[in-house]
Amino acid sequence: MASAPGKRSSTSGKTATSAYLKTAKTQSADSQKEIESSPDYQKLKQDYETASKNAAPRIKEINEKLRDLSAQILAVQSVFTDRRAYVGASTYDIETETSPFREAA
Repeated sequence: MASAPGKRSSTSGKTATSAYLKTAKTQSADSQKEIESSPDYQKLKQDYETASKNAAPRIKEINEKLRDLSAQILAVQSVFTDRRAYVGASTYDIETETSPFREAA
């Protein structure tokens, strides 16, 4: 049975796609190597590493402060949650309490 005009059989389509992907992957890897070996890239990489190294102490300081503040927030949140539950329960008690004034009405 002949395939419709303009259509490839699935086997030749898979082969063509596979060949294209291998070529594209090789070209991509070659381009990446070329870029990474360029003087501009090497300078940018060195500048990045220097900046990261210089920023490391400040980053560590900020992370430590963040950990301390997170612990403080957790402690306050726990107390707040308990108090909010108490207020909610008290409000419910007040709203559902039978009052002598309500019984007389």
